[in-house]
Amino acid sequence: MSLSAVVGLAAAGCRSAARAAFGRGSVRCMATVPGATRVARVAGPACLPRAATPAAAAGIWRFNQPLLVAAASASAVRPPTLCQAYSSAAGSGPGSGSGSSPSPARPPAPPITLRLSAVPTPVKLLGFAGLIPFLGTAAGALYMPEAVWLISQTQSVYGCSILSFMGAVHWGLAMASYGDASTNSKRYILSTVPSLLAFFAVAFIPHVPIQLIAEMLGFNALLLGDVVAHRKSLAPPWYISLRIWLTSIVTVCLGVNVYVAYTH
Repeated sequence: MSLSAVVGLAAAGCRSAARAAFGRGSVRCMATVPGATRVARVAGPACLPRAATPAAAAGIWRFNQPLLVAAASASAVRPPTLCQAYSSAAGSGPGSGSGSSPSPARPPAPPITLRLSAVPTPVKLLGFAGLIPFLGTAAGALYMPEAVWLISQTQSVYGCSILSFMGAVHWGLAMASYGDASTNSKRYILSTVPSLLAFFAVAFIPHVPIQLIAEMLGFNALLLGDVVAHRKSLAPPWYISLRIWLTSIVTVCLGVNVYVAYTH
């Protein structure tokens, strides 16, 4: 069945005909009425990511009647293609303009706070548990300054692994297309920078305190990147609050070892 026939079925509001045409388990209908949008499940798990483009919504308002859009399963019709076709179909009705409406502005990101109440409990627990080696090596350097070089070497290796992990968070967010998917290529590239920095610091800087200083710079540069990601809604809103806490504590711990190494 052609895409135009799909839209024809939908425009007529023939849910039963759409179900019969595509088979059970392959259709959802997007019901849009003036001033409100709702999604009604017809059958199965297939779905269309967005109910309507701004142009389609404007056309529906002009027609002043519900318009049902039946979407074939993802294997038959790619959702972006169907979205474009739906926009054209709804915007080409009587009285519609020749141009398309501009895309709505992205809602502003919530303000950055230090509250951790929104952070999922497992993430919070694992995040702060990851501080234990930093805190332990910092305390060891203070109480056993004669072993500060060995302790700092241990801290440097652990910091290298954590810095790599923190950069990989953005790789995962890009894989999941969290936020603006058009930035994914840049996010993939930038997410590898912390691991490369950590590797070169540990492998090619023989002086352990300099390794720790390089990692301090890496953690805080990554925090600035997380602030940018937060403002562009490329990470969960709660993530930046957790990052501020963790990075601050890690920076203090690394700084303690650097101080002890240079004063003893």
